[in-house]
Amino acid sequence: MNDNNTFTEQQSLELITRMICDTRTRLARNSGVPFLIWGYATIAVALFEFIVQRTFTDPEPWLWAWWAIPVIGIAGMLLMGRRDTGAKNYLDRTVTAVWTVCSISILTVAVPLSMFYHVSMLFTVVVLIGIGTTITGRIIRDTTTSAAGFLFTLSALIYPLRSIYFGELPSGSAADAMHWHSVNNLVFATQFLLFMVIPGHILNYKTNRKCSRN
Repeated sequence: MNDNNTFTEQQSLELITRMICDTRTRLARNSGVPFLIWGYATIAVALFEFIVQRTFTDPEPWLWAWWAIPVIGIAGMLLMGRRDTGAKNYLDRTVTAVWTVCSISILTVAVPLSMFYHVSMLFTVVVLIGIGTTITGRIIRDTTTSAAGFLFTLSALIYPLRSIYFGELPSGSAADAMHWHSVNNLVFATQFLLFMVIPGHILNYKTNRKCSRN
């Protein structure tokens, strides 16, 4: 009787351990895909804005293209949600809550600061996204994601440092202004490539390799 109880307890522990492992693996996989969806969407729009500001004399009407990022991102996330048939748990809800707060903060903090206080929206977005990436990495216990998020946040210093060392719009002409902002867009795209898209691919690679071994 005792042997049967001991065997049952061992089975229960193995089942719980396997469930925790499977949950963390699925969470890691699902965390990598959003990085790619939002990362590639942001890079595409930022490069588009870079080209527009280098091509047209009045690129202001094209600034509306930035709103393509949430449209593409939300559509991609909805598509991913349909394919993910697994049950949601506390960790899933935690990661979702983190990115919900980051998204709301971008709309309620980054946009107003840029419109009314002339604080670089790219700077604020990079800080918020970097923080969200770092927290996500800590939740799923992935060192690469956590490190990428920290470096992402740290890289936001590029924008104020450019203003300090090179001067914000040194000559004050419209052409120089467009050139300045176009370079910022190129920096913005590079940041998302290095600290969101590449870590997203690494995360998916690590997860797929782990699943193939299991």
